[in-house]
Amino acid sequence: MCPAPCRCTACTATSPSPRTVRRWLAEQNIRFAVTVIPRGAVGGEYVTTKGHYQPLTPAGIGYPELYQVLAGEAHYLLQRKDLRDIVVATAKAGEFVRIPPGYDHQSRAGGSA
Repeated sequence: MCPAPCRCTACTATSPSPRTVRRWLAEQNIRFAVTVIPRGAVGGEYVTTKGHYQPLTPAGIGYPELYQVLAGEAHYLLQRKDLRDIVVATAKAGEFVRIPPGYDHQSRAGGSA
């Protein structure tokens, strides 16, 4: 793939339209969202998302979340409810972080406050 934005035949032939992607996500029951996390601190605390667990499906099955950093750098704190596993992941623009089912997670922008 060429650097974005590109409209060459190779890129447009292999990239589905945004409408097609939205329809496919809806058919798969996948929610897509964009979260903007400003770099910095408020009252001496870094700006973060609220830590949370994903709810189980009605069948009792957990599902993962996939985050992609669009710009800058982000840090993700993941932990199991029983605290048997605690992980800090860092990702830069274009990279992905997969949050496994059963892990609490929160994120913050990278860099200095």
